[in-house]
Amino acid sequence: MGVLDEIIAHKRGELARQRAERSLGELERACRGLARPRDFGSALRPRAPHRISLIAEVKKASPSHGVLNADLDPVSQARTYAGSGAAAVSVLTDRKYFRGSLDDLVAVRAALDQQTLRDLMQAAREMGLGVLVEVHTADELERALALAAPVIGVNNRDLHTLKTSLAPSLSLLPLIPPGPVAVSESGISTGAEVERVIEAGAHAILVGEGLVRATDVSAKVKELLLATP
Repeated sequence: MGVLDEIIAHKRGELARQRAERSLGELERACRGLARPRDFGSALRPRAPHRISLIAEVKKASPSHGVLNADLDPVSQARTYAGSGAAAVSVLTDRKYFRGSLDDLVAVRAALDQQTLRDLMQAAREMGLGVLVEVHTADELERALALAAPVIGVNNRDLHTLKTSLAPSLSLLPLIPPGPVAVSESGISTGAEVERVIEAGAHAILVGEGLVRATDVSAKVKELLLATP
C-alpha cells in the first residue's frame, strides 16, 4: 500500500465516524449560516503588477517531511500571507498526516470516478464554494476539462513516492485552453521556478513547505510573486 492509499483508507474511516456523529442535514444547515463565499477563481487571476497569483498553504506537517513547524499559528501565518500579497490561503485540515484540523480552517482527496467528481462539484457549487480540480496526468486533465472545471491544479508531487518535480506542470499546463484558471501546485520554492511555470501557462501557484519553512515569510511571498525589491 502506497502513502496515498494509506491516507485515503484512514480518511474514509475518519469520515465514516464523523458522519455518524453529524447528519448531512445538520452540516448543510451550518453551511447556510456562513458568510457569503468569495470568488475563488477570480481571485487567482493575476493582477498588475503581478504576473502570477499565489495560493499560500498553512500546514504544520506533511507525509513526506514530517513536522515542518509544530508551533505554527494558522491565523498569524495566514495574516502574514495575506498582508504580503497572497491571493488565497490553503488550510490543511487533516489531523494525522498534516497536523491540521477543521478548526484551523474555521479561525482534501481520493482518486474519483467521473460521476463522483461531477456530484462533488455540483454539491460545492450549491453551497457557494469555489472548486479546484487537481490533476496529475493528461487523462485526468481531459476529465477536468470535460466537466468545465473553473480552476485546474497540476500537482507536481508524485503521490506514490511523494517526490516533487516541475515536469507535470511543464507538460500539462500548456494543454489547458483559455478559460480555466491554471494552478501549479507543490515543489516551487524560488522565483526562477515561478518563471518556468508562468512560461508554461500558470496563472497561479500553490506553495506550502517553502513558505512554512521560510525565515522571513513576507520576503518569501514577495519572491514567489516576482515582486521587484
